[in-house]
Amino acid sequence: MPTTVLAADDFLWWLWKHMEKEELLQFIGFSWLIWQRRNNFVFQQKHPADHLWLSWAVDFIAYQLEQQQQLPLLVHNKPSVSWQPPPSDFHLINTDASLKLGHLGCGLSAIIRNPAGDLVVVKLSTSTTR
Repeated sequence: MPTTVLAADDFLWWLWKHMEKEELLQFIGFSWLIWQRRNNFVFQQKHPADHLWLSWAVDFIAYQLEQQQQLPLLVHNKPSVSWQPPPSDFHLINTDASLKLGHLGCGLSAIIRNPAGDLVVVKLSTSTTR
């Protein structure tokens, strides 16, 4: 590897140019598993024996890459959607809500536009339940 490769992104681009796709995927997969193992050790005090972990990691990466190769390539044709004004005697109301898993409460919003697309009303509301 050239000495000019100093940053992580440069390193990944260098690997991309010099490794086969399968090798690069394995490298990225093992890097992620090593990082995950480090985090499990630091934050959860989990430290499986090296030979057991390495055997599991090799099998895990092989399985994941095999599963990826078996997935059919699905092409989703998304229709081109753009805003359309309502008929001249109507207003358009868009609403949205958000919830956060494990937390009580929600966020709500509503927007009303006239047939010209002008903003008539915007309303935001949050609620928390104790």
